[in-house]
Amino acid sequence: MKQSSLAVLGACLAGLILARSGPAQHVVVEGEIAVTHGDAYRTTARVSYPGGPPPLQGWPLVVVVPGLGSSHLSFAPEADAIAGAGYFVVTYDVRGQASAKALNPGRGSRLWALDEWIDLAEVIEWATQSWPDAVDATRIGVVGDSQGGVHAWAAAAYSGKVLPSNPRRSTPFPVIRAVIPRIMAPQTVDVLVPHGTGFHELFGSWLDDAKEEIVRFDPEFRRRASEFFENDDPAGLAAWMKAEAGRDFVGELATSRVPVLCMMTWLDEFLSPDLAIAALDMLPKETPRRLFVSTGFHSTPLNTYQVILRQRLGLRWLNWFLRDDNKVGDGGPPVITAAIPGDPLQYSLVQSIWRLREDGRYPSLDAQALRFDLDAFLRLRGANEDVFVGQRRLVNALNVDYDWRDFARDRSQMGRVVAALPRDKLDFVGPVLPGGIELVGDGVLYLRLKPNRPDFQLGVRLFSQLSDGSRQVLAVGGQTWRNASAASGVYRIPLGCSTAVLPVGSRLVLEVSNQVVQRPGTEDRFRLQPLMQSFHVDLDFDATRMARLELPLRGSPRPDLGTGIFDIEVDRPLAADMFLQSSVSRAGVPYLVLLSLTPPTYNAVSGGRDFWFARDNFTDFAFQFAASPLFPGFVGLTDASGVARPSLRFDRLQQLPPELRGLDMWALPILLPGPVIEAGASVVVRFR
Repeated sequence: MKQSSLAVLGACLAGLILARSGPAQHVVVEGEIAVTHGDAYRTTARVSYPGGPPPLQGWPLVVVVPGLGSSHLSFAPEADAIAGAGYFVVTYDVRGQASAKALNPGRGSRLWALDEWIDLAEVIEWATQSWPDAVDATRIGVVGDSQGGVHAWAAAAYSGKVLPSNPRRSTPFPVIRAVIPRIMAPQTVDVLVPHGTGFHELFGSWLDDAKEEIVRFDPEFRRRASEFFENDDPAGLAAWMKAEAGRDFVGELATSRVPVLCMMTWLDEFLSPDLAIAALDMLPKETPRRLFVSTGFHSTPLNTYQVILRQRLGLRWLNWFLRDDNKVGDGGPPVITAAIPGDPLQYSLVQSIWRLREDGRYPSLDAQALRFDLDAFLRLRGANEDVFVGQRRLVNALNVDYDWRDFARDRSQMGRVVAALPRDKLDFVGPVLPGGIELVGDGVLYLRLKPNRPDFQLGVRLFSQLSDGSRQVLAVGGQTWRNASAASGVYRIPLGCSTAVLPVGSRLVLEVSNQVVQRPGTEDRFRLQPLMQSFHVDLDFDATRMARLELPLRGSPRPDLGTGIFDIEVDRPLAADMFLQSSVSRAGVPYLVLLSLTPPTYNAVSGGRDFWFARDNFTDFAFQFAASPLFPGFVGLTDASGVARPSLRFDRLQQLPPELRGLDMWALPILLPGPVIEAGASVVVRFR
């Protein structure tokens, strides 16, 4: 096509623009502001907001709460980015952390308890009262990582409600319009004391930290919590923490109307996404919610594209509910997941492109359970294969006098711990898998066990193993049992939920060990504090085939688009090459890529998979020129691997219409293998 024809296309493009959002604004910062809470506890805050006069009703208020041990300054870049999008943003040092430690000698944190929820309410009211003309007190959002995520969950739970009886506050919590809890579940006691039978590997290190590098605890809280560690009494610790009024607020979510965008990471050092998913399910049916699970926090690998996606999903959520942008579409899919690459190199590579999935729920409904039987020859056998009966033993040997304080000191140095508490493990290896298998949900392991002690611990990990022997963790589970029967019995051990794509020719490997170990990045780390006592567990493999692994698998991975281009400059547009993937079972299948400038909406397809996409005039325009130099490869047949390579060639135009600036463009891949439609997850590109 000649350049003159491309110019005609550019003119057509200009006439199809439906809306426009403004560019980022200059930001004003006011830092190191002293704030005193109602109980005379002092802290430091920072505010940022757009330059120029505020709108008549004021800017929406967003409170960004730091993670445990972090200063408000560490979240300044994110706060300023949100402010530049048209918000008044406050971040502050949480009780017992950063500047608050020096400002309040002898006083500290009770770790995610009612006093911190009151602090958050007072910070919100301090901002609305101190800047009454700049802040709209009717549009408030709370965002936070880890510890800050707990605060965001608490804000959703207590929004507009009177808090449990306390000496500080009797008025209701401020009404919250939207929250974004990241990498944390609201069931904090269950996170810190899993199942009420074990201790999280980090909790003891915080309590035993004499230098208070992470957090300064309230002295009484530190003393009482440490006593439970000394007595090896996790059940007592869990009961004591849950008995404190206001700490365990999860039940309040059942009546919360606050929209929740929950962001979690697979293989997280701190916790799996399961508890957060359960919390989302507690919300009333009519409460908007979205789940995004990916990577990049709590020791998981940082991935450039996933960070960009996280930031944009978050800002879109705030705009949707704090700026009332929800006039078009339904906001898109309730669940967005980035599938763990089964190759460890791709998992850790900062610029690898993870395959995206969009669903109406998690786990999705199109998975089928696949069963593997475990046998005494350490194999994962298929349903029609013979199993070898016998017995294997796992041993937990305490070589030296070692207690929780020793582990608190050594926990980050695996070699020191295993010198005192050696790791013992069994690896069950499966057959070579065909291409195109995808793990989507919660796997479960069943084992017939006979422990020699009533207290014991087992950890499980599921790997994909490549032909060169390298392994990538796909899921992690395990727990501590207390007061178990000495008789042989079948135990159910859930693996943490996961979405992962297994490489062609890889094997599944199941590791069962005497300790609960994870691998969030490239190195092994503990998830639970090991049991500080000797025990052994016999694993029985008999003809009843009770030792089995059940995995929710998708036999044919969905199509998806990948791209390393998330922005296209209007004044100097560049090409955006895309990579459409499916599976070898979809070789030679017709495909097309649809474009839209309108926020997505739900589409039900008879006989196919539902998807989220809004057809508009731009969709019809782009499809008309799908084989043109502007949109090469937007329609065609997949190759022998089920792959296609469409490309956006806006670089063929000298510049794009300025009306595009600030808009998002959704690209949706669709396969047509027969009478059904197989749609994948959208890729979103922003014009700037």
